[in-house]
Amino acid sequence: MQEGCDDWDESEPDQKLAELEPDRTQACFAQSAAEVASKKIALLRARAQLSRKHRDRLSAFAAGLAGC
Repeated sequence: MQEGCDDWDESEPDQKLAELEPDRTQACFAQSAAEVASKKIALLRARAQLSRKHRDRLSAFAAGLAGC
């Protein structure tokens, strides 16, 4: 055995994959959470834009009534 290779892991590839599976699962959950957060932000922005339009329309309507 070469020097520096004493800690070489000779475990089976399937075992290595099984050890990595929790990391992959956590990464998938993190990606899903990021996608959900992104969609929530987009929804909040859309609601804010609609609220501004609604407020502007109400202001115009109120101004029209005040002019009567």
